[in-house]
Amino acid sequence: MTNVIQYALLGLGLGAIYTLLGQGVVLIYRGSGVLNIAHGGFAMFGAYLYLQLHVPSSLGASYSSQPGWPVLPAFLAAVSATAAIGLATDRLLLRGMRNASPLSRLIATVGVLLVLIAAASKIWGASPPFVPAILPTSIWQLSPSVTLPSSYAWMVGIAVAITVLLTVVWRFTRIGWVTAAVSQNERGAAALGISPGFVSSATWTAGAGLAAAAGILLTPITQISVGSLSLLIIPVLAALLLGGFQSFPATLASGMFVGVAQTVAVNYNDFFEKHLHITMTSDAFPVLVVLLVMIVRGSSLPLRGHIGERLPAIGTGRIRWRIVLPTIAIGSGLIVALSSNPTVMAALTVTFIAATLLLSLVVLMGYAGQISLAQYALAGVGGLLAARLAQRSGLDLVPALAVGVLGAMVAGLIIAIPALRLRGVNLAVITLAAAWAVHDMVFTNPQVSGETAGVSVGRATLFGWEISGQTHPGRYAAFTLAIFALACVLVANIRRSRLGRNMIAVRSNERAAAASGVSVFRTKLLAFAISGAIAGSAGTMLAFQYESTSFVTLDAFTSLLAVAWVVIGGVGFIMGALLGALLAPGAVLSLLGSYWHGFGEWLALIGGVGALLAVRFNQDGVVYGLRRAFSQATAKIPQGRPTSHRGDDVAIPPKIEPTCVVPQRLQIENLTVRYGGIVAVDAIGISVAPGEVVGLIGPNGAGKTSLMDAVSGFAHYEGNIRLGHERIDQWSAHRRARSGLVRSFQGLELFPEMTVLENLQVPGHFDGGASALIEILRPRQVRLSEVTLAAIQDFGLAPILHKFPDEISYGQRRLVAIARAVAAQPSVLLLDEPVAGLSEHESHEFAILVRQLANAWGMAILVIEHDMGFVMNTCDRITVINFGKHVCTGTPDEVRADRAAIAAYLGDEASPDPADPIPVSETETRTPSEARL
Repeated sequence: MTNVIQYALLGLGLGAIYTLLGQGVVLIYRGSGVLNIAHGGFAMFGAYLYLQLHVPSSLGASYSSQPGWPVLPAFLAAVSATAAIGLATDRLLLRGMRNASPLSRLIATVGVLLVLIAAASKIWGASPPFVPAILPTSIWQLSPSVTLPSSYAWMVGIAVAITVLLTVVWRFTRIGWVTAAVSQNERGAAALGISPGFVSSATWTAGAGLAAAAGILLTPITQISVGSLSLLIIPVLAALLLGGFQSFPATLASGMFVGVAQTVAVNYNDFFEKHLHITMTSDAFPVLVVLLVMIVRGSSLPLRGHIGERLPAIGTGRIRWRIVLPTIAIGSGLIVALSSNPTVMAALTVTFIAATLLLSLVVLMGYAGQISLAQYALAGVGGLLAARLAQRSGLDLVPALAVGVLGAMVAGLIIAIPALRLRGVNLAVITLAAAWAVHDMVFTNPQVSGETAGVSVGRATLFGWEISGQTHPGRYAAFTLAIFALACVLVANIRRSRLGRNMIAVRSNERAAAASGVSVFRTKLLAFAISGAIAGSAGTMLAFQYESTSFVTLDAFTSLLAVAWVVIGGVGFIMGALLGALLAPGAVLSLLGSYWHGFGEWLALIGGVGALLAVRFNQDGVVYGLRRAFSQATAKIPQGRPTSHRGDDVAIPPKIEPTCVVPQRLQIENLTVRYGGIVAVDAIGISVAPGEVVGLIGPNGAGKTSLMDAVSGFAHYEGNIRLGHERIDQWSAHRRARSGLVRSFQGLELFPEMTVLENLQVPGHFDGGASALIEILRPRQVRLSEVTLAAIQDFGLAPILHKFPDEISYGQRRLVAIARAVAAQPSVLLLDEPVAGLSEHESHEFAILVRQLANAWGMAILVIEHDMGFVMNTCDRITVINFGKHVCTGTPDEVRADRAAIAAYLGDEASPDPADPIPVSETETRTPSEARL
């Protein structure tokens, strides 16, 4: 028990360190909406600057002749310089990325971290310097067996003081109010004259300065090195996720908890090593604790929305064999011609292995939009499993490769568990923490991976033919090229398959994907599994390149580098993986070191700067830029977007008779929706029969969309909903869509990275089983169901099938959104303000289409709309609600004459005589029977 108390007290000092760093991260996030992965780099850079000014001799003989500054001037100068770096990061980098995707902004901070680490390594070297104490160093004897360094107590006091200061400023000063306003509603704050840009710059400056101060204070306790201090952000972010990014006091509490948990775990290290064969002397334990808490809790960091956010572009997946085959032939020829040069062969091998690993990120991040900062950890798991089995049983390379692929696939599925409950930068933090934990618990554990000595796998053989990279580098390079080529074909087929369309739909809009019948759960699992499998193949090739392999270098920082490489090349393009792989250490670009002495030392800095330039000026990557330049030069491909395969033309028959859907009645009984203590929908009942159009009207805030969200499975509710004869209250949104209950969205929610044709193909049935595997191995020709063909014909979409949503008019986008819902062949169709923004003529035409869907197709249609001309001339019955309560239900004529309905919709002061009808458009005078023609 005494040991536990002693370790817990020491943990308070570590928790204070996490708190000091964490408060700066929270401050920057609240002011700019950006999660700063580079925060540890700021702390590291500030600490080195302080040493440079205060104790230059500690940095080596080259600085020993420089005089040192006093503590306070050196401290203030280092903090100010680091704050200036934070300001420059915001003004020069992030200010121009306001409309970039969250992924791109996150990668921008990763690029900043890479630049800071590379620059610090070049300036000060990698050797840890001696850091003199700043705080008192006496030891407090609390009991005969329990002591506490006074510096730890000082750190705790400083952490508490800074927390109190930030809390007071945030809650009780205008500075805090303004920052909070920007954090909660950036557009609203701007409308009040508050500059979000100024607030962002101010918080970046203050946050970076706070990071420098934390780094200077903590380095005499933990000592300092470029890599360790920079990556200290990982347990800090884990603590922040545990605290929920909600408040500065919560950050203090979670930081202290993680620090104490980490040091107390060390007390039980013998138990872990004896029974579980893992070590807890590292920082892995608190990360694992936070991982488990986040998986169970499933909370999500509240990301701030930005207007016009755009995800990185993606390729079409079309394989141009007339280009691919000659390229492979040239590569093979080079391998044969240069096989006698082991240096060149090793560089080609590393390039193909890295490119294969980056292909896993193309699938996961490019197609599925799931951020992963743990790909080298997955690769290492696959490689380690294969290497261990080969060591014990002498496996041939092919079965070893299968083991590595399966092992990494399972690891990918494990990492996918938090992805099912988290997304965006939350997921990035979790995967980065997982990479940290795997490295510390597995790759540096001598009992598991052999640590620096590595695992002996012997000479690799392929069906008995020796191809070891150590004795036959040319053969092994050819093998890695073949695996990379197969992986390229696999990834291209995925892009053109139903699974690929589902991935892109999930990446674009999870709600719209689920409403189209896509299982977000299954799609994410498949994305992580496939990504893990590809990464596992790369890890296995890496493990078998030489007779002995070590996994120590596969740390979290390497996974960060991998993301930077693929972003530079183009995260949505297959060839982006190959171009990005050129930046890997030991890859082809490293051959320049033969002609430029010391080039390898600059490669990390070049990669960091390249990542910054890529995300700042071309977040779509080098491949997209080259493709765009080629399009402009040839004028054969529309400028600014990768185009779909124009050969995938769809033959539209001259006349398609509508296919009657399966008739099902929608029955809503006592539906109640609550948001906390607010009742948005109060015991509403609605029935919609096949072939019937029912309108749902009411003023803004009446609860209409909340009701539709509940019916379609996107909001928790009380009451009963029946589809046909079945209760569907426990069904997920995608299951409801597949069973015939489909909805549209007021905001259209089209998938912008897919053409109109691909948008219409998303609702097609996809079970993710054997048929999915067959389609990935051999994609089928594009085939559309009769329902989809009929929707294309009825909605007049044939001329725009190969255009992207932003290339067509708003009215056409409206039609595409409804056609996509119709392509799911719904028995019940929910329309949320379908004619909003349309002209009177377009509204008139759409009313005819709605009546056709009900009369000819047999759909039951529930429509929310504010256009009274559309509602009165299209609906068979109308339900009026106000403040979530039922007002009346009846035919259009009955609702026109209902005083309560008029009062609810127009207000009591505007209530006309009961005999007066609710006004409709002056040009819309058709009767319901005429509208059904």
